[in-house]
Amino acid sequence: EGRGTFVCGQGGETLTGDGFDLLRHVHGWSPHEAFQAVAEWLGLTGSGPAPQRPQRPPTPPQAVSPGRTAEYASELWAQANRETVPGHPYALAKKIWWPAGAGRVRASGKIIGRDADCVVVPIRDPDGDLVAVELLSEHRDPAGKFLRQSFGPKRNGWLTLGNDLDPAIPRYCCEGWATGAKILEFLGNCCVYVAFGAGRMQAVATEVERRWPGSTVMICAEAPSCQK
Repeated sequence: EGRGTFVCGQGGETLTGDGFDLLRHVHGWSPHEAFQAVAEWLGLTGSGPAPQRPQRPPTPPQAVSPGRTAEYASELWAQANRETVPGHPYALAKKIWWPAGAGRVRASGKIIGRDADCVVVPIRDPDGDLVAVELLSEHRDPAGKFLRQSFGPKRNGWLTLGNDLDPAIPRYCCEGWATGAKILEFLGNCCVYVAFGAGRMQAVATEVERRWPGSTVMICAEAPSCQK
């Protein structure tokens, strides 16, 4: 109706809101990230035309000093390009065609190597503040698995994908980013919490249920079946 609102009724109860709510729903962004993305697109962050988002991730600092991992995590997420995630080798291998709350950046680390092209996945505490990131490199180990490395205390948070505002929709907890993206893709209107480790799924599910009384969180193992 020309008011800048949206309606999403896929797979459950209807979700409505304004354009910022839509960006949060689709990309898994925080309110600040949605406002910042729109400001950049409109060229409101400085003088001159709107900045063009780079096609290749920028180069971050080449070394991370001990005790600086949380700061480095924030720097990487601030540099992340959210538009080019589907073209990353890891996303292509997992058939992830949307950003799924992640970004793409060049990063350096002991495991991923120097100046590696990575998917960067934000890890937030229960209040929504960034505490860590998980990096999924373009490179693989001898067994063919993609190299991955985390910066910051990821045990203190999780990644939320989907509609976290509706207490009535189904909620799921899984181990990794790719699994979470696929759960949301196939199930539609639900909320997924990525725990970043099989050993953390129960703790994350318990915390989610504590913060949203009356909700039930299904723990999804790395297998075709799910268990409660």
